Amino acid sequence: MRTFYFNYCTNIRSTGGQKNMAKSPIKTYISKSTGVTTYYFQIRLGDTVTKRRGFPTKRQAEVAYFNLKQEYYDGKLKSLTGKKVTFREVYKDWKVIYKNSVREQTYIHTKQYFKTNILPHFGDKYINKITVRDCQKALDDWVSKLSYYKTMANYTEQVFKLALKYNYITENPFDKIDIPRQSRYKLALKMKHEKQGNNFFTESELMKFLKYANMRHFKYYAFFRLLAFTGMRRGEILAIGWKDLDYETKYLTISKSLNVQVGGGNVVGPTKNGKSRIIIIDDKTLEVLAQWKQQLIDEGKYVEDVMFPSYDKEKNGTYYSQNAPRKWEDTILKDMKFDKDRRVTIHGFRHTHAVLLYDMNPNITPKDVQHRLGHATSKFTMDVYEHVTENSDDKITEALKNMDKM
Repeated sequence: MRTFYFNYCTNIRSTGGQKNMAKSPIKTYISKSTGVTTYYFQIRLGDTVTKRRGFPTKRQAEVAYFNLKQEYYDGKLKSLTGKKVTFREVYKDWKVIYKNSVREQTYIHTKQYFKTNILPHFGDKYINKITVRDCQKALDDWVSKLSYYKTMANYTEQVFKLALKYNYITENPFDKIDIPRQSRYKLALKMKHEKQGNNFFTESELMKFLKYANMRHFKYYAFFRLLAFTGMRRGEILAIGWKDLDYETKYLTISKSLNVQVGGGNVVGPTKNGKSRIIIIDDKTLEVLAQWKQQLIDEGKYVEDVMFPSYDKEKNGTYYSQNAPRKWEDTILKDMKFDKDRRVTIHGFRHTHAVLLYDMNPNITPKDVQHRLGHATSKFTMDVYEHVTENSDDKITEALKNMDKM
């Protein structure tokens, strides 16, 4: 058995690092994505030349170089390009690994990304035959029609990294493509969004919406009142139960969410960030929920574990689907003849709640809103929900008045 790395280290010690020693196989390059200097090497193993890139230090590259060479001479390393494997086959292996690292709903969305955008470009091609040009063409296609083209590039690159790890390819072609910071499509989408208005209701629009919700069905009114005055996620409200609400303390415990599961249907699981939180409820919302609870009792539909139980299609008090609230909202917006050029989504009620919190109390901090909305960091709260509204100037004026009194 040959011990290449030991001999290499011995050679370095014996020569004292002098210039007459053999030329190092380790080279450097500057990463296009990060601008950081990294290390790579190219090595011939039999009839195959392979390259390994992305090492943060020269030492790590050296260890990988000699370990690879050792494996080849020990007969442990198979032909790097001899086995014909398609991109789809590697994706299936990657999918199993990926599933164990994300929420089920994220996994479902990612599978759809591959089905719709990635596999049509690479699916049945042998992965060792996919060129840099093939990858660039796929990226250019995503840039032309998707705002989330970087996500597609990231997922695709991960599959190639796994192929590199399995020795199906000698280098990752996605290392050499040029990814634009922003596409014309994304800019156009941003302009359209700004033209249509932000994804939240003003105070007057929300009050009008709730009025029409109450006219349509008290269930709608109770649901959207809770949604707008707590900032909860749709899945969290669909999963909430009466036992999670404490009328004496006015606190609501949010510890679960209704999520879409693989193969269809819904399953109750943890919240998006996996953490529980306890939030306070205002008196008016508590009153509305009490009325809703009594209505359920009167109709014989009360279920302790589900605050908004579904009896559609003989579900017998189980959970509504994720799509149900969207249908309710569309009905209400149609009733109130809401501006057709505006699009406030169900998620927009969270935006609405955060915006109104800031507008109603200038002393509210991002940390306060972070806890209430269940965000991982207050920076995320600032980036997503710190909108400029009509009341912002009033807050600035008030602040200037106070400064003038100092």
